[in-house]
Amino acid sequence: MGEVAQFEFITGFQLPDEMRTFYSLYSEMEEENEMFRILPLKEIIENGQLKSDYIEFAEYMIYSDTWAVTINGEDRNDYFIEGYKWRENSFADFLVRYLNGGVDKGLYNLY
Repeated sequence: MGEVAQFEFITGFQLPDEMRTFYSLYSEMEEENEMFRILPLKEIIENGQLKSDYIEFAEYMIYSDTWAVTINGEDRNDYFIEGYKWRENSFADFLVRYLNGGVDKGLYNLY
């Protein structure tokens, strides 16, 4: 059983397809300069980032800020990512936002 399938089996939380693809290619993403991480699935389970209807999947400055994905209803691809004063409907857009501007100019930028 792959890591994504194991996570979904243990937690009952069905990841959106974009996140499934990410986690099937990478187990995590860590930027030491930014102190930003996309958490490994194993850590999400072990540290309790899993809530009943959402998971905290990314953190900044040792959990000073977190980003979570919430599934709307039964369709795992109907979801939103919530962070510092904004919502995003795409994990790919979340990654682009981070890669283009880092935390301060990307994930914290409201415009």
